[in-house]
Amino acid sequence: VSKRGCFFRNARARNTHVESTLNHSVPAQALERMNSDGSAWNAAGTTFEERDMKSWCDDALKKHLKTAAANVDGCALLVTAVKNCKGEASIVVSRGRARHVFEYAADLAFEASFPAEPLPGPGPVTVKGTIHLPEISSTVNDGNYDSTVSRKPTSAKLSRPRTDALDAGIAKLQDMANRAIGDFVAEYQAKKLK
Repeated sequence: VSKRGCFFRNARARNTHVESTLNHSVPAQALERMNSDGSAWNAAGTTFEERDMKSWCDDALKKHLKTAAANVDGCALLVTAVKNCKGEASIVVSRGRARHVFEYAADLAFEASFPAEPLPGPGPVTVKGTIHLPEISSTVNDGNYDSTVSRKPTSAKLSRPRTDALDAGIAKLQDMANRAIGDFVAEYQAKKLK
């Protein structure tokens, strides 16, 4: 018999020690690791992780951009199509925190419609154009995405009030496109890897 005694008698003491360790509450550091934004296999958040979100973001961004519309002084503007929507997106987890990264560019085809004015005024007029959004990016923090506008030539001559309404309507449509992108960003940032 050794100085420590019999192996079988000490086994009971070893099991008691294991049971007391298991009955302790979870330390705060372990809880913090469980609250990581990583996948289930990366619950501690200590491993760099990246998931491609391009397919989901392509669909979600187009869906949100199509909702942009405006109505100013009788000029109704709406997005008819989202064209050339190209980019990349991923969720990156580093040090337990997720970053929702994206970089896109898109063109919004729009129509601006004016109803007919009472005679002898002009009839109904539709003006078409495109809002170009060259940088829809997670690096833009203020929600003001740069955009430019191009209009297709129209045979109808617009009166001064209609021209002013069209210009104000396009500015409002650009604001609504920024708001739609903000809604996309909020939905994207709610996505988790788990």
